[in-house]
Amino acid sequence: MDIVINTCILLFEILLLQVIAGAIQDDSQRIYQGDETNIIYFPWAVRLIMTSEDSVRYSCTASLITRNHVITAGHCVYDQIRNSLYPVNLTIGQIGSTNADEGRVITFDEVYLHPEFNYSFLLNDVAVLKTKKPVRWHLFSPASTICIASKDYLIRKNEELTSIGWGFHGPNMTDSLLRTTVSRYITNEQCLDKLLQLYPDEGGFAPGQEELPDSYVCLNNDHGQQLCEGDSGGAVMTERGFLLCPNTCW
Repeated sequence: MDIVINTCILLFEILLLQVIAGAIQDDSQRIYQGDETNIIYFPWAVRLIMTSEDSVRYSCTASLITRNHVITAGHCVYDQIRNSLYPVNLTIGQIGSTNADEGRVITFDEVYLHPEFNYSFLLNDVAVLKTKKPVRWHLFSPASTICIASKDYLIRKNEELTSIGWGFHGPNMTDSLLRTTVSRYITNEQCLDKLLQLYPDEGGFAPGQEELPDSYVCLNNDHGQQLCEGDSGGAVMTERGFLLCPNTCW
């Protein structure tokens, strides 16, 4: 059983979305046992490669929401040790992470990190990156933007949600493809109960936190598939066609 927690917030006058993450200790840092998929089914998917000053590389996933903006998790672009932003490359239209020719790299000139981002508990964990130039569809085929849920959007009880991500396996980031998995929505009460079972010494979510905020969305997967490091920031979607939240897992 794996729990995915997402939160949705209103920021910059559009619906942006936040991520909560727990520590992942195994070395299979991608959508574990998820199904390989094709970028043509998720043309808004964007892969982020971050490089720290000591040349360590990190991978995250993002979503194209306008021709000039992508949304991802804040911790994907923030270097906690140096209290600064990572240098980031964005790749659009990339089918397989192992083949650089299958995607185009774009540059950006602004990073908007939530002003109340908290790295310790990954609260308000959201960032928007603005590209230097608008994405030109004919150059980045099959890229397109994803629909964004309104602030009044309600998830149905037991609704199935699809997650996508470019995780990675080991430091050389080989054998990395866009993958997808389907999870089921559970209530915040159910989610907190499960977190208390998983992390009794930590009080479930955070010290002194007796309940999850209403903005949080919890997903449960009973089939051994999970979202892990490298998949952070990827979209969670319903069959009704909306982006819900960038995501990660506990």
